[in-house]
Amino acid sequence: MDIALLPGLLKSVPYWLRSRPSPRNHIFITGAPRSGTTLLKTILTAHSRIAGGDYESTGLFRVRDLYSYECGELTKEQVHGLLRKSRNLIELYDSVADALLAYWGGDIFVDKVWPRAFRLKFVVHHFPNARWLHIVRDGRDCYCSARKHPNVPQGKNLEGFARYWAKCDRLIKQHVPESKRMTFRYEDLVKDTQAVISSIMKFLHLDVEQGQFYPAATSRIPSIRKSKHHERLVQPIDASSVSRYKREMSQREIELFESVAGGDLYKYGYE
Repeated sequence: MDIALLPGLLKSVPYWLRSRPSPRNHIFITGAPRSGTTLLKTILTAHSRIAGGDYESTGLFRVRDLYSYECGELTKEQVHGLLRKSRNLIELYDSVADALLAYWGGDIFVDKVWPRAFRLKFVVHHFPNARWLHIVRDGRDCYCSARKHPNVPQGKNLEGFARYWAKCDRLIKQHVPESKRMTFRYEDLVKDTQAVISSIMKFLHLDVEQGQFYPAATSRIPSIRKSKHHERLVQPIDASSVSRYKREMSQREIELFESVAGGDLYKYGYE
């Protein structure tokens, strides 16, 4: 850790310690890296009532210096103003959510939460009315995408990624109650898009809007689409990336992945 960051981190600790549960009904998306979480967020924000920031995640639930925190569309002055008015981290989070909802339009906030044990437990406890969407994708396809992504260090090692992919699933199931969580496969989302989106919106107690089936055509698609790792966000939803591992992995690599996480693949119906 950079020692220069320590004063800001220590100054931020009371915000965590003073946190109390929020009544807000935010939507949280979670899943292993490269599972389609950004696509799912884009589909949701195509709805007129749902909004999220123009980035992957607020990142507020990881240990950080809150006094140097910046958030997408909000200016540094706005964020500092919200911090001064907030008594704890949860109040700050809700204030950031409200500011982004005002910016984009909408009344329900959506964010991504990476599957870490403490983070999941903290968010579940402090947002008892939230709904969770857990998207699962064939771990071998996730690996093919992750190994080319600069921000997924686990993708540098096949066995390590296989273990991490399986661990993400277990952590989510362990810490996010089934009553608050909908789990579904990426493959079903891209193959039977209308049916799966309809099921998701029913779970969220919201009506489906036609723009959600064609999120690339809406004005609310995030600028992250400009990244070469998210360029498919501007394309129609299709199943062309399903089973990409059959084209991109050697038989030895496939066997190695399955030796580590074969049981976890099997329980989701992956061959």
